[in-house]
Amino acid sequence: MTTREHAPPPQSPDLATNVTARPQRRCLVTGESYDCDQLVRFVVAPDDQLTPDLKMSLPGRGLWVRATHSAITQAAGGKLFARAARQNVSVPTDLADRVHDLFIKQVSNGLGLVRKAGKIVLGYAKVHAALERQNAYLLMHAIDGSADECAKLDRLAQHLAIEMRRVLTIDQQSAALGQDNIVHMAITDRQWADRLAQMADRILGYGFPLEVRRI
Repeated sequence: MTTREHAPPPQSPDLATNVTARPQRRCLVTGESYDCDQLVRFVVAPDDQLTPDLKMSLPGRGLWVRATHSAITQAAGGKLFARAARQNVSVPTDLADRVHDLFIKQVSNGLGLVRKAGKIVLGYAKVHAALERQNAYLLMHAIDGSADECAKLDRLAQHLAIEMRRVLTIDQQSAALGQDNIVHMAITDRQWADRLAQMADRILGYGFPLEVRRI
């Protein structure tokens, strides 16, 4: 006697939409709507200072701009923030650079927490071993690290379908981890790997002048 497997009932379009929907906001510069993780939220402090809110948690009306250096530079150069907030707003002239620095700080802080959790491997030999054991979920290099060493680890990571990111300098990585000359890192926890990859992607998508990140 054969047993017939019953397929689950089809999901209604409305239910599918609710499950996959992601919050969106409108960019002050482009006028288009984007997922919140593609934007930077700003709020106006009580002293009228414009404040970036990367965690999207500060009180006050959110002013949203596409998370690119060019969009934030354009927003800072005009009166878009003041018009949207309907009040005087003090906007620093180097706002786009400050946001980039905050993205860097976010990744650095994340690396510090991963180190405390013991979910990171440092140094070429140890990283290579972690990759070979498939005990790594994210490979990270310093942007000014040895091109030859990075390429060797990248080839192994690509073969094993392990993601890779390069966003910080040797000095930035070393400061974040409290050690000297940190070039190569492997994240051994999947959740932390996903979080750091998302943070890194914010930097990579920001479009900071290329000479700053040139290897």
